[in-house]
Amino acid sequence: MRYYLILLLLLSFPLSINAANSENEIKAAVIGKLSHFVRQKSSTKNEKFIITVFQDKTFAKLLQEKYNNKQINHKNVLVKNVQTLEEVHTQRVERKL
Repeated sequence: MRYYLILLLLLSFPLSINAANSENEIKAAVIGKLSHFVRQKSSTKNEKFIITVFQDKTFAKLLQEKYNNKQINHKNVLVKNVQTLEEVHTQRVERKL
């Protein structure tokens, strides 16, 4: 009985990893759909559409792969991963300059 329990746990582990991956895929798709509703007042030719991810390197990498060489609202997409709130504040300050 004990071996069956261990086998069951080992077999269910990959399923939980796949569930997390599919959840991140859904999140990435939702971000893509919702981003088309974002409007900015002014736009320069080289301006980028920036997506900032907070403390999730795996999700940031997925977004980078998904939106590599793609545009949102006629802007190239740049995905940034930040680890602290201070970095988020710095991102906002950079954006305003």
